[in-house]
Amino acid sequence: MMTIEKAKFFLKSLLQQGAKNSEIKIYQKFLDVLISLENRDLTTSQKNSIEEELTNLDLKQPHKNRKRYLRKKRNAFLHYLKSAFSLVLKEHYANYGMSLGMALGVAIGTVIFKESSGTGIGLCVGMFLGYCVGQHLDKEAFKQNLVLIIT
Repeated sequence: MMTIEKAKFFLKSLLQQGAKNSEIKIYQKFLDVLISLENRDLTTSQKNSIEEELTNLDLKQPHKNRKRYLRKKRNAFLHYLKSAFSLVLKEHYANYGMSLGMALGVAIGTVIFKESSGTGIGLCVGMFLGYCVGQHLDKEAFKQNLVLIIT
């Protein structure tokens, strides 16, 4: 069974192997998530569930492109944390809202203005509104202690 402590040890050993800067960033981001989880007051059942998910991720599997493999596993782990415990990273909702706002803003701006300038206006307005809504959701998640604090 892969515990949080074992996963941290594994990622620290990868950091010490002298990888490229891009690989170091991936390892460090994953490590930061694990440290943030370790610093939270988790129940025994939550901790067991997280450790079971870490075991299922099979982080130690040898892979020819370890950076891409671990980035995918980190994203899968973050998705698991969001779906199982509603835990998200800082500014998760702001980034999501901005992306969604841009897409909707382009569509609505094009329909309303029917010119090429409408696309740009819609993009800007949608991005701004999406970011504002996302910031509000991030503040609510922070108040409910659902944000993983990453240093």
